[in-house]
Amino acid sequence: MTAQAQPGPALKGNSSAAAPVAMEVDHIVKRYGDFEAVKGVSFSVAEGEIFGLLGPNGAGKAHLSA
Repeated sequence: MTAQAQPGPALKGNSSAAAPVAMEVDHIVKRYGDFEAVKGVSFSVAEGEIFGLLGPNGAGKAHLSA
């Protein structure tokens, strides 16, 4: 599974200019022992953009930020 996102447009000013990247993740992997819960996910979040991780309870979302 690979997800790639491009920064969205700036919130103010010229709508054709991209907002600065606030966070970038490249090929993240999260393992629980021998089990790979997340493998090779990449994304970026632009400054001013709202971003959230969705998934079922117990899926390991909180551990991705650690």
